Amino acid sequence: MKSIQSRIPHFYDVLDEELENSRLIEDLFTEAARGHGFTQMRTTHMELRERYVAATQVHASRIFEVHRVKEGSRYALQADLAMSMSRFVADLPSPPPLKLAQIGTLYRDRQPSLPGYRREFRQLLLGTWGTRSAYADAEIIAVCHRLLGRIPGVEPTCVQLADHNIFDTVRPGLAQRIRFEECGLEEVLAQVEELTTADRRMLAELYAPDRMPAEHFVRTIAQAEHPGIQKEARALEQVVTHIRPMLPGVELSCSLSQMHGTGHYSGMNYQIFATAPGVSEPFLIGDGGRIDQLCGLMNHNPVPAVCMGLGLTVLAQLMTPVRRAPRVAILVDVDRRAPDAGRAEEVRRHLAECGMHPAVLPLARRKWTSVLRSEFYADHAFVLLDDGGISVRHRSAEDRAVVERALKESTR
Repeated sequence: MKSIQSRIPHFYDVLDEELENSRLIEDLFTEAARGHGFTQMRTTHMELRERYVAATQVHASRIFEVHRVKEGSRYALQADLAMSMSRFVADLPSPPPLKLAQIGTLYRDRQPSLPGYRREFRQLLLGTWGTRSAYADAEIIAVCHRLLGRIPGVEPTCVQLADHNIFDTVRPGLAQRIRFEECGLEEVLAQVEELTTADRRMLAELYAPDRMPAEHFVRTIAQAEHPGIQKEARALEQVVTHIRPMLPGVELSCSLSQMHGTGHYSGMNYQIFATAPGVSEPFLIGDGGRIDQLCGLMNHNPVPAVCMGLGLTVLAQLMTPVRRAPRVAILVDVDRRAPDAGRAEEVRRHLAECGMHPAVLPLARRKWTSVLRSEFYADHAFVLLDDGGISVRHRSAEDRAVVERALKESTR
């Protein structure tokens, strides 16, 4: 059965269908993380509010708080795994290079407020702290991409690289201006004296398309005359060079117009798009990049880092459902016929030995109809123990026959 929204808007009670899908994804994630030497961890859901808010670009109004009345204290609920994990690293006395993996729960409003969105949701995150090597960036992208390819029904389609430092290296804050000012790119660049006419023209040409093949982008941007842009071009080329042997044949693109994360990532940022059953267009499911500034914001302890997060809750809802063992509800009125209690337990034990998930429901005979019609039991087979007889019901004739064969074997 699908998860159900609680009385609190955008908070859901999660039921077994989504939980079983999540469990499969979590197992795949854990296996992939271990295979690359990432250490699992779980940060606390509670953070010091003022410290947390001061270090994030997420507006305080979108973060949930916990008030401890007795102490008169206020804490922030975890809103970003990269933030919390960077806080952990920053608080270490002398952090060595660390590769960390976490499956965590986040609490925050999302913008825009789309129908069906959740304020409490689960995320998978891989991060490497303590190195600026482009190999760390490529490795995290590749691990996440390969993981997505193992989730039933999910097909990763494209890896997109972006780097708002291409603008910010020319003038700090330039990427933010381009992102939020209403005037066009060329009008903004015309006011930047640090750029030559040739560089303005090249940036405008690269900005126009949503994305382009990574190698073509790198070759073009490398022709820049500005030394800062040249440096960013070399850094981007290193990431592309490391990714190619890790993900041979994968569509790899670059985008100059993608300004996502200008307030969070310290430069390069990465996105993975995928398709899933029932979704017509590729959707964004992997989001990451350099977070070199987060540790310093948390504890004045600068530690270079890169991370990528995957939306576990979204994946669990969109993937092809896990094939589950048959569910069986054994209906029996033990108060009317006491011997049926023993028969129900024998049937339950046998069906469990056959790999099914049977539940004995001791109900008065007059209440059976409510169970047979309940949405909660829509995928169940029903074994009815009534007046010494036994019968099986199921919406699927094929599944009913499976239970009937198992019951016949138990009487041999």
